Amino acid sequence: YNGYSVIKTSNQLVRKWAKIESPQYGSVPLKISFNSDCQRVAVTGYHTDWYNKFSIGTIVYDSAGVKVWDKTYQKVADKSAVGFDVKIMSFGDVYVCGYETNATTNKWEAILIKYNSVGDTLWTRKISAEAEMLSIFHSLSFDNNGNVYVTGWRGNNIITAKYNQSGSLIW
Repeated sequence: YNGYSVIKTSNQLVRKWAKIESPQYGSVPLKISFNSDCQRVAVTGYHTDWYNKFSIGTIVYDSAGVKVWDKTYQKVADKSAVGFDVKIMSFGDVYVCGYETNATTNKWEAILIKYNSVGDTLWTRKISAEAEMLSIFHSLSFDNNGNVYVTGWRGNNIITAKYNQSGSLIW
């Protein structure tokens, strides 16, 4: 658990800037994303606490390495949440997918979070696990209309879902 490290280099691999983020008990970065239209880079993964519970940690930087925003997501106290993938839209909105543990069932629920360009949470969507199963969104992508596609698994089955920009489930 060393923290998040982001390094920007030139095409000749000359370092332009480096950023290291290390919360008190540690972090593990799992995915990084860059959008050339809005000139931002985002990294997501998880932060850990003293009790080894995880929360989704997402940080966005501009092209000069200035931190635009830094968010931790864990809505269920004493339960874990992990971000597996992150993508930035051309206008700066950020999507993160992963899982969060359900407070009642203690099962992992697949989660999709949408942040605006300044880091405010616009909405979250979850797919619950079936009995004795776990659900995780592991990867996400977009189409040209701004719809977001997430895929992962629910128990032993692969799941794929399509949401519009407002967070409505299409299929």
